[in-house]
Amino acid sequence: CIVFFDGAVNTLLVNGALYYYTFVSGLSGSDRSLYITVTGVAQGIVTMSLLPVWTIFFRKKRSTNINKVCAGACSMGLVAPIALYFLHGVLPDPFDFLVYFVLVGASFTGQTYWRAIVLCWVVDEDCQAKAGRRREAIFVGCISLISSTGRAAASGILLTALSAAGLEVSNCAAECTNVDRDAMSKCREECEIQNFQSQDPAVATCIQFFYFAVIPSCQLIAVVLTYVFPIHSHRLELIYKNQEEIYKPMSDTPKATKATNATHPEGTEAPEEPAPAVPPAPAPVETAPEGPQVPQVPQAETSKATL
Repeated sequence: CIVFFDGAVNTLLVNGALYYYTFVSGLSGSDRSLYITVTGVAQGIVTMSLLPVWTIFFRKKRSTNINKVCAGACSMGLVAPIALYFLHGVLPDPFDFLVYFVLVGASFTGQTYWRAIVLCWVVDEDCQAKAGRRREAIFVGCISLISSTGRAAASGILLTALSAAGLEVSNCAAECTNVDRDAMSKCREECEIQNFQSQDPAVATCIQFFYFAVIPSCQLIAVVLTYVFPIHSHRLELIYKNQEEIYKPMSDTPKATKATNATHPEGTEAPEEPAPAVPPAPAPVETAPEGPQVPQVPQAETSKATL
C-alpha cells in the first residue's frame, strides 16, 4: 500500500504541474517551458544535495526506529500546501508553486532508500520462515505492479476530473499549420492564450483541489503506513541474528585447516605423507608328515651287503 500512494503522489505532482502552470498561473509558450525547466532543475539540485545525507544515515545499523525517522521526513511535505497558500500573492505567481513542488519532492527522497531496505527485510524474513524458500522475484514483481497501479490510477483520476470540470483545449499546432512560418509562433501563442481564457473557472479550482487536498491526503496515508510498519526493534534484530547464523559457517574454518594454511601458505600444496610400512608376511614353515619314521641306511653299507 505504501508504494501505491508513493506512486500516486509523484505522478500527480509531476503530471499536474503542466496544468497548474497553464490554467492556474496562466503561463504559455516559452514562459511556461522556462518555468517547467526551472522546476526540474531546482528539484534535481535539492534531491542531489539530500542524497548524501540519507546515504550516510543508512550506511550504519541504527538503534533508532528508521521507520519513524523516514515517516517524519516524509511528513515535512505536508507543509507544502500551507506554504502555497500563504506565499500566493507574496511571491511572483509561479514561484509559490515552485516552492510547493520542491518541498514535496524533497520530502520523498528518504523513501527511495527506505523502500529498498524494507523489501530486503521482507525477503529475508520470508526466507528464514521456511528453509529453502526463495520468493524474491514474487515480492519485487508485486511491488512493481502495485506502484504502477498507483501511478496509472492517479493519471486516470486527474484526467477524468479535469474532463468533468469542463476542460476543453484546441490543438494549436494543427490550427496554425496553414499560417506562414514567420507568424506561426505568434499564432500558437494566441491559441494557447485563448485556451486559457476560454476555460471554465472550475478547471482551475479542480487543479488547486488536487494540490491542496488530494496530494496531501495521499502523502499523509504514506506517512502513517511508514510510521506503523511492523518490522522494527526486536523483530528486526531477530532477522539480523538469523542472517548472522546462516552465514556464520561460511566465515568459520576448522582449526586443522587453519594450522595447515599457516604451515603451507596459500598457493602451495602440502606434501603427501608416506603410507605406513607393512611388515612382510612370515615364510611358511614346512613340517614332516606324522607316522613311523624309516631309518635311513648309509649308502656305503647298502652297497657292501648287496655285493
